[in-house]
Amino acid sequence: MSLSLIEMSKIALGKDDILKAMVLEIYARYSDLLYFLPFDEYKGEKLYGAGGDIDVSKFDITFKGFDKRAKQEVKGITEFALKVERYLLEELFDKSGIIIGKPKDTERGKYIDVDKVIGLVRQPTHLLLSEDQGIHIWADEVRDRITYGQDTFGRRIMEYNRLPVIVVRCGIENLVGCVRLSDDGVCGLQNFELEVRDLGELQEKPSYRTRIEWYADIDVRGEKAIACGGFWNEQINYFDFVKPYESERKKWKMGSWNITPGGIKEETKGEVTSIKKEGE
Repeated sequence: MSLSLIEMSKIALGKDDILKAMVLEIYARYSDLLYFLPFDEYKGEKLYGAGGDIDVSKFDITFKGFDKRAKQEVKGITEFALKVERYLLEELFDKSGIIIGKPKDTERGKYIDVDKVIGLVRQPTHLLLSEDQGIHIWADEVRDRITYGQDTFGRRIMEYNRLPVIVVRCGIENLVGCVRLSDDGVCGLQNFELEVRDLGELQEKPSYRTRIEWYADIDVRGEKAIACGGFWNEQINYFDFVKPYESERKKWKMGSWNITPGGIKEETKGEVTSIKKEGE
């Protein structure tokens, strides 16, 4: 059964593993995608390295106190979270042939129909929107259909037609999408749960080190689990499920739809096969 990072954090806290619980919460706090995405265990090849080492100078700790170490660690984990978010989204785009980029000036003013994006996903759970000019203009135009909920941290979460909005903050622009986050939809993968260790003062340099080990990826496990496009584009890319994540090979059926005044028209449909391992 898959678990969110917040659920993993609560389990860790129940086992008195306070450091692990805090690190999991920081990942979830600084990335909406990591906050909502469920993760399932994957027994196979080594996945993307989503952690790393965080070193804090002994000098800083001596003269600025251990609060300085805590602040540096939060900053480091935040950077890890945004890198993981970008990697996971690019993996999804790579599998669907989606190219998300900054729109040309001539494309501005042509807004994608978000309701049509939602309509291509079976039992949708969330919207994906990039944190750029597009989301603010769009939100202002549909404000009568926007409400706000609250997350675990007490922050406001934008909802459109009761679908929570995942705001993408990792630098990807011009993105609007809809997903079904679930065991039979878009689901995170991890070789094992995140592990964190305080290694103390290093021998080779006057610094204290915290090591975070976490290997993660993303998978699409069911039909019509995601559709993506751009705020300024009229084309929507969607996923048709072919087979689940494999250690050596990912095979997908990809299609693109064109939004016209007469409605949705299917333009292309074919199979896309990609082989991608860590380090490639």
